[in-house]
Amino acid sequence: MRRSWTWLPAATRRGRGRLLPAVAVAFALGAAAGEARADDAAAAETLFVEGRKLLQEKKYDAACPKLAESQRLDPATGTLLALALCYEGQGKIASAWAAYVEAGARARTEKNADREAAAKERAAALEPKLPRLLLKLAPGVAAPPGMKILRDGAGVGEGSLGTALPVDPGEHDVTVEATGKKASTQKITVAEGETKQVLVGPFEDAAPAGPSAAPSFFTPLRLAGIAAGAVGVVGLGVGGGLAGVAASKKAESDKDCDGNVCGPVGLPIRKEARSFGDGATIAVIAGGALAAAGITLVLVGGPRAPEGPRTSVAPFVTHESAGVLWQGRF
Repeated sequence: MRRSWTWLPAATRRGRGRLLPAVAVAFALGAAAGEARADDAAAAETLFVEGRKLLQEKKYDAACPKLAESQRLDPATGTLLALALCYEGQGKIASAWAAYVEAGARARTEKNADREAAAKERAAALEPKLPRLLLKLAPGVAAPPGMKILRDGAGVGEGSLGTALPVDPGEHDVTVEATGKKASTQKITVAEGETKQVLVGPFEDAAPAGPSAAPSFFTPLRLAGIAAGAVGVVGLGVGGGLAGVAASKKAESDKDCDGNVCGPVGLPIRKEARSFGDGATIAVIAGGALAAAGITLVLVGGPRAPEGPRTSVAPFVTHESAGVLWQGRF
């Protein structure tokens, strides 16, 4: 896919009081041969056309992201040259210089002498104006273990220390982190053509970690145990009440019963007594099982180390029996 246009820029950059230099070549911007996917290449072409239009209108802040994305999707020397011009229009001297240098190298590989010459000319014109940051360890300071330097959030390798590296004009954040040390951030403002030195260190020890909070008594198991125990106590109370009613009904039925042989008046009362007695038995068994399970959960459900024994306790009640199921891994 070809991307071609011709433009001789002669635009004033606002707030700087000087002209953008003219590039005395006509850019025939063609996509470099590559293996970009068809949809990426189509998107790159669309973004390039929009970015070029915005660039001609000197809308640099809108144009540069589109040109940068076009270059990412489908790298091309022409797009890179347009992006360099856009960065220059934004006042991002270092970004423009780097793009010109890369474009010149690509053009040399592609044997395009005009593009190579234009890119080299612009890079050479910008180089004396480059702002630079020189990061170096403070005198007598050694790099601590795990030292990491970030400039505007991007990592800076330790090998960069002691070399004045180009940056765009303006404010930059330099953050230094290291194992067991307090992180520090410096805000540095660099003007066009200025080189600023940033000393890394000395390093302050990080505050020791405070004592860990005491584990809570009320773990999930213990809360479950308290709830189960409360229900069990209620069940025992209900069972006791039903047992009292059953006893009362039996005493009433005894007036018309001889042992288990009852008359017409005592028989239905004796049946009620038995029903209340059965209910009392079930309530007492279930309540006792739940109360026992609750007590067990409270006893074994305290805080444990992550690798400590693991146990689970669960009550069960059937129509024939009730109890507590205990499972554990030690």
